[in-house]
Amino acid sequence: MERQATDRIAPSHWDTLLTPTEACREFPRADGTPIHISCLYRWARKGVAGQRLRVVHVGGSLRTSRRWLREFGAAVAQAKGYATAEE
Repeated sequence: MERQATDRIAPSHWDTLLTPTEACREFPRADGTPIHISCLYRWARKGVAGQRLRVVHVGGSLRTSRRWLREFGAAVAQAKGYATAEE
């Protein structure tokens, strides 16, 4: 199994990183409930429509950011041919 390189983040930016549980709350379903944590892990590992959620490993756990969630959402929408807010 090929191991991928992890992103490096300066310690001053660690406070902007979200735990998987926090990230799930930032990406609610249409009914307002948070996505399941397994979705987040699947998006980071396997991706959706050829796009993977950017994550870093901190202390044995995954972390992501609001910015990376937005970028992932926009990339998936574009890959699937949906209109995005930037258009």
